Amino acid sequence: MCTTILRVARVAAGLVLAAACAAAASPQPLTVEEYLGRAVLGEPVLSPGGASIVVAVGEKESWDGRRVRHLWLVPSGGGEPRQLTAASASDWGPQWSADGRRIAFLSARAGAPEVFVIDTGGGEARRVTRTGEGVTAFCWAGGDHVAYVALEPRDAELVAAEEAAGGAWVAGTKGRTSALWLGRADGAGEPVRVTDGRRFVAGVAGSSSGDRFALLTARDSDPYGALTTGRVVAVDRQGRELAAL
Repeated sequence: MCTTILRVARVAAGLVLAAACAAAASPQPLTVEEYLGRAVLGEPVLSPGGASIVVAVGEKESWDGRRVRHLWLVPSGGGEPRQLTAASASDWGPQWSADGRRIAFLSARAGAPEVFVIDTGGGEARRVTRTGEGVTAFCWAGGDHVAYVALEPRDAELVAAEEAAGGAWVAGTKGRTSALWLGRADGAGEPVRVTDGRRFVAGVAGSSSGDRFALLTARDSDPYGALTTGRVVAVDRQGRELAAL
């Protein structure tokens, strides 16, 4: 009888211990504050040589504060991550230069998204674009230029008519077009227009030499137009169409 009681007690104690271990090992639910205050990782981008990874990390000073994204460098073979940017506004969308020495990225430092370039060793980022309304897509164009897409201005008479009508507009006139531009990666000089701006450019990819670009284009930015009039074209630096799909 005593032996049976002892055996039952041992089994019960083992079950209690197992349950306690399982509870400790199982994930605990996040509080609202923990969920809203967590760090958010962007898409990692591997350097050309494979030695480093750059990633945008979004963090908040408090759970109910504003999340700001900064760029971090992480050694791909192991080691301590290093914060590369520390502006009060968000940085995101990093792209490595072909030689792996610089990173171009989008930043809200100027309000609307603009392209900046920073050396991987650190230091101050250099502003490349000054579009006003912001850059919607970009890529490296060789080692010394950045190709970027910026919205074209809307028709001044149409804007004036909308303002006179108290904000009303004519259906089908809100779609925007955009153009591809080339700017020096050091921010010097004036940008050069590549395309004429009569179509909307949704995306761009550049050749390693920077003399050709593949563009995803549509009639305008209206979603229906993008679905029904989308096409891929290849252009050179002068905007001449070389091929189309």
